[in-house]
Amino acid sequence: MAGKEKSASKPSSEGKPRKKEKRSDARAQQGALVRQLAMGTAAFVVLLAVLANIFYSPAKVVSLSLNDSQKLKEVLLAPDPWLVQCTRDDTMSEKFDVLAEETAKALRIKDSDVQVGSINCSQPLPGSGKSIYQKFLKKRERPDFIVAANGERPKAVPAKYVTQARALSEYVHKVTSPKLRAISSSSTLSSSCFDTISRPCFLLVTATRDNLETKYPWLRSVVKRHRATPFGLLNTSKYAASFQKSLPSEEEAGGHPRVVVLQKAKSGDAGADTTEYMARAMRDVEFNEASIDALIASVQSGGTELRALSKKPSVKSLKPAPKPKSKPSNQRAPPVKPKASQAPPPAAGRQGAEDAGWEQRRREEMERLEAENALLWEADEEAVDGEYVADYEEEEEEEED
Repeated sequence: MAGKEKSASKPSSEGKPRKKEKRSDARAQQGALVRQLAMGTAAFVVLLAVLANIFYSPAKVVSLSLNDSQKLKEVLLAPDPWLVQCTRDDTMSEKFDVLAEETAKALRIKDSDVQVGSINCSQPLPGSGKSIYQKFLKKRERPDFIVAANGERPKAVPAKYVTQARALSEYVHKVTSPKLRAISSSSTLSSSCFDTISRPCFLLVTATRDNLETKYPWLRSVVKRHRATPFGLLNTSKYAASFQKSLPSEEEAGGHPRVVVLQKAKSGDAGADTTEYMARAMRDVEFNEASIDALIASVQSGGTELRALSKKPSVKSLKPAPKPKSKPSNQRAPPVKPKASQAPPPAAGRQGAEDAGWEQRRREEMERLEAENALLWEADEEAVDGEYVADYEEEEEEEED
């Protein structure tokens, strides 16, 4: 009996550790769940803080000073994008102050790198004596906002966009985003690549109509990193360039766009400066992000030599050959007008018979009228001659008497 009791007590002693294991597993699961909840709560709190910072914190509008010339150069002439509110001393100034803050907040929501500032654009700048309006904008332009980006000349924001923050932020985001400029003529080539002395321009030449920014997504990053560097796009299936014969073939480029570096420079002595145009078609550069970045750095540092051109580069449109004009087979030939001495050809059918009879009657009537007129003219001439003879005989009789 004692042996049976001992054997019966063994299972109970082995079941205790199993219960402890189950309890420890449950506690571990609960701890993991608590940790996950804590991490989720922390992430949610961080998200709320970010959203609160975006939507409820006051947007930063930088107050610019006319006396800080270095800062003004960074704002108005540097590659980084800026939206500048031109402050005024009237009742409308408060309205535009609010619009500037709301636009800065909308740009921040778009994750845009456009900065917003404010300055008095009517007061004269130290040194030049001209205001920002007079120095940077067109004559008589007095906008409430101006936009500057990519090292280009500041532009006035059209009044139709200065109505609400959404419209203004969308316009600013669009015009300040760097992009490939389509080259379609000599004028667009000049405005895109030769508007600034000694600034190189990188022209991508392709014979297809593919969207390069879609085909090569890294292009957007390269163009954005080099905001002050102009990039152009020339489609040789629609336009021809004067330097096109110097380009590598499409087979040499492996079907990728060919890269041409263009630059406008000054040459000659200080007293007789002349403008010259430099270029180089790149043959040993692979078309990828790292190679294009390295090429831009090499050109800007002077490591890549450009060659002088004999004349300014030009671009013209390739007009399609005119199609030969062919008359449709079902088109009727124009009727032949009969000459004055010829009768019109007889027409066929019932209508033709009626027209021929009418023409015969018309000729007979004309002949009859001509005969009557001839007789009348003969009678008139005889009567006139008789009068003249009678008058002449009377004059002779008077002379004899």
